[in-house]
Amino acid sequence: MRTVGRKRARLSELDSHLHCSIICTCLSTGELRKLVPKFADLDRYHVSDLEIHHAAVELAIQGGTAAKALHKALDERYAGAIRRFDAARDAIRFAA
Repeated sequence: MRTVGRKRARLSELDSHLHCSIICTCLSTGELRKLVPKFADLDRYHVSDLEIHHAAVELAIQGGTAAKALHKALDERYAGAIRRFDAARDAIRFAA
């Protein structure tokens, strides 16, 4: 349940300088290797971890279908935390 006027920002809506940190710390290289080659011309088996990461950041910056897929992967991985935050209407309820 969300209060009126409150929504979570989508990955593509965040400042592009944040994408690198979010993707690096919140999604595993394995997750990125499965997802990124669907949207970028990369061989998931022969590309370096850094190239996968860079491609993911570029896709997030560009927005569109790939950014939505990255956002969905984050939502799925952190569904429990998202539910907890959605339920928190104020700091007191969140702390409980």
